[in-house]
Amino acid sequence: MAFTIPKPNLLIPKVPGVLVLGLMAAQFLIFGGNSSEEPHCTLSFEQPHLSTSLQESRGIDAIKLNITSTCNVPQKYTIIQADIQTIKNNAQITAHKFNQEQSQSSLKDPNKAVFLGLFINCVSSQPILYLGRATGKVYLASGKTISVKGDSRKFNSESCRIGAK
Repeated sequence: MAFTIPKPNLLIPKVPGVLVLGLMAAQFLIFGGNSSEEPHCTLSFEQPHLSTSLQESRGIDAIKLNITSTCNVPQKYTIIQADIQTIKNNAQITAHKFNQEQSQSSLKDPNKAVFLGLFINCVSSQPILYLGRATGKVYLASGKTISVKGDSRKFNSESCRIGAK
C-alpha cells in the first residue's frame, strides 16, 4: 500500500473574495491609501530692509522684502499679494502695496518658491518702522491649492521713507 501525505491547498481562500476586497477598500478609505502627511505650507519673511545690493548694482535706495514659500511637499508655484506696513499717528497703515507676484519652485528644491524682487524706492529720512506681510496661494504638484499668509512678526527700523517726494 502506498503512503501519501495530504498537501494543504494554500491557494484556496478561506474568506470569500468579495469580503477581502471590501476590507481592503475600507482600509484604503480609513487610512488614506498612503502614509504621507497632509500638505502644509508657510510663508517666511526677512525683515523689510534697506537693500545694499540695489544700492550697489543700480545706485538706488530701496526698501526690500524677501519672502519664501515653503511646503512639506513639492509645489509648482506660489502667488502672493504683499505689502509693507508702517506706523503713522499711532496706527498701522500700508506704506506700499506690491502688485501680485508669482514665483515658480526650482528643480533643485521643489518644496520652495522664493520672492526676491519685492522692493520700493525710498529717500533718506529719520528712522521709520516697517513690517512686511503677504497672503497668497500655493499650487502644489499634486494639483491641490493651499492658502497661506504671514508677516515679518516685528517692525524693523530703517532710515528711508517710502513715497516721500
